[in-house]
Amino acid sequence: MPAPVRERVAVAGGQVSAAAGRLWRDKAPEPVRHTVARGARSAREHSTVLFAVAGATGAWLLLRRRDRGRR
Repeated sequence: MPAPVRERVAVAGGQVSAAAGRLWRDKAPEPVRHTVARGARSAREHSTVLFAVAGATGAWLLLRRRDRGRR
């Protein structure tokens, strides 16, 4: 992808992100914002456990799919 196109995509992405952040701040009720912030903070603090659970779940789903294919 040419450099000018990448730059435009990056600028547009930043603008969309900023607009979404403003919309979230303006429209989401305070209790919802607080709960989401607390959940995000908890996910950052426990990212290792989160990735381990996600990996185990993915492996389980793949094995389950493989077993169903044999029947």
